[in-house]
Amino acid sequence: MESQPPGKPLRKTGLEVLGDQPWGTHFCLFFETKNDLLDILVPYFATGLANHEFCFWVLADPLNEDEARYALRQALPVADRPLIDRQMEFMSDTTCYYSNGSFSLDRVSSEWGDRLNRALEAGYEGIRVTGCTGWHNTRAWADFWRYEAALNESISDLPMTVLCTYALDGSSGVDILDVTNTHQSAISKRGGKWEIVEAAALATAKEEIRKLNEQLEQRVIERTRELRVAQAELARVERMSILSQLAASISHEIAQPVAAMTTQCSACLRWLENPQPDLNEARLAARAALQSGGRVNEVFRGIRSLVQKAEPQVAPLDMAAVISEAVSLARGELQHHGVTVSYEFAEPCPLVPGDRVQLQQVMLNLVMNAIQAMALVADRPRALTIGCKPEGEGVLVTVQDTGTGFDAAVAKRLFKSTFTTKAQGMGFGLAISRWIVAAHGGRIWATPGETSGAVFHVALPSSRQAR
Repeated sequence: MESQPPGKPLRKTGLEVLGDQPWGTHFCLFFETKNDLLDILVPYFATGLANHEFCFWVLADPLNEDEARYALRQALPVADRPLIDRQMEFMSDTTCYYSNGSFSLDRVSSEWGDRLNRALEAGYEGIRVTGCTGWHNTRAWADFWRYEAALNESISDLPMTVLCTYALDGSSGVDILDVTNTHQSAISKRGGKWEIVEAAALATAKEEIRKLNEQLEQRVIERTRELRVAQAELARVERMSILSQLAASISHEIAQPVAAMTTQCSACLRWLENPQPDLNEARLAARAALQSGGRVNEVFRGIRSLVQKAEPQVAPLDMAAVISEAVSLARGELQHHGVTVSYEFAEPCPLVPGDRVQLQQVMLNLVMNAIQAMALVADRPRALTIGCKPEGEGVLVTVQDTGTGFDAAVAKRLFKSTFTTKAQGMGFGLAISRWIVAAHGGRIWATPGETSGAVFHVALPSSRQAR
C-alpha cells in the first residue's frame, strides 16, 4: 500500500458520535436491527462520497445491496446520486473475505492494499470501507480475529478509514470483548443513543498519553522559563556592552550639567551675598541648578535601568517618551559623529503595553547601529530620522539613517544571532531586539532607504489591542 503523506489530517466521519477522525481510523459498530445499521452506514458513506473518497460497502445479512443502494440514494441530494455508481463498490462478505471456502489473512490484506492503490491512482483522496461480516457464523474466527487486530497497525499511516459492523444477536460476551479489543474504538446504542465504547487498550493508551502530555507541558514550562532567564541575561549583557561603548559619551553628558550646576550655584550665592541681595536672580539661578541636577538624575536613571537585573515590568508606555530616553543616552555619540536627529511623531499615538527597559534597549540598539552605519559617510549629511505613528491596531516606529545601507543577501541575516557587519561586537544586538519585540507581540524588519541608508521598522500592538 502507498503511504499517506505526513500530517494525518482529520476527515469527517459523518457520525455525530465520532466527529472528525484522522486517516487510519479503524472502529466498529455493534447493532441490533437493520435500521441501526442504516442509521450509521448511510451518513458514513454519504460523507465519504461528498469528500471525494472511494467507498467499499461489504454486505451481509441482514442487509442486501438493493436495500443499501436505496437507503443511500434517499439520503443524497438528487445531483449527488450518480456518485453511487461512479465512486462506490458493493460486494458480499463471501466475495471479500473468502476464496475457495477459506479465509486468508494475507490475501485479504493484500487485496485491500490493491484497492487503495487503484483509488489513489484514480485521483481519490483515500478509501472508506465498511465490512458487515456476520462474524458469529464465520468458520475461521481465530484467523479473522488476528486480521482485525493486524488491521489497526497496517492502516495507521494510510489514507483509509474502516468501520466494521457486528450483529449483537447471537454474540457472546467473550466475542464482544474480542471485537472491541481489535479496534481503536467501538460504537453501540444505549438507551436509544449512540455512544463510544473504548477498547481497554485504547483507554490505557489515552491515559498514558495524558500523563505524558502533562509531563511534557511541565518540561516545556520549565525550559521556557530557563530560556527566558537566559535571554534576559543575554539582553542585560548586551546593554552593558552598549553602555561601555557609550561610557565616554555618558561621562561627557553628566559632566556638562554638573559643571552647569556649579556655575549656577555660585551665581546664586553671589546674588545672595551682595550688599543688597537680588532674590529674583538667585531664585532663577537655583531653578537652573535644579534643572541641571534633574538632567544628571535622568542620565543616572537611564543607566541604572539598563544595568539592573530585574523581571520585566509591563505597563502602558508612550513610545515617543521611550525613544527620547534612548536618544538622550546616545546624545554624546550623536554629537561626536555629527549626526542630526529629527522626529516625526504623530499625535495622538496609542500606548503600548511593554517593559520600558526592554523597549528602550531596542531603540538604543537601533540608534547606535544607525550611528555606526553613518560613521564613514562623507558625501551627504549624517541624518537620523525617527518616526512614531499609529498603524492599524498598534504603533509603528521607524528609524531611518543615511548610512551605507545593506544588500539583499545581508537583509536575510540581519536579525540572526552572532551575525554582525561591525569589525567588533558579538552580533547579538538585533537578534535580542527581535526577541524583545516578539515577546511584546510585535515584529521588527529592515528595508533599504529610498536613496541611501536603511530603515528599521518596529510594529507593536497597542494597549487596546492587547486587551
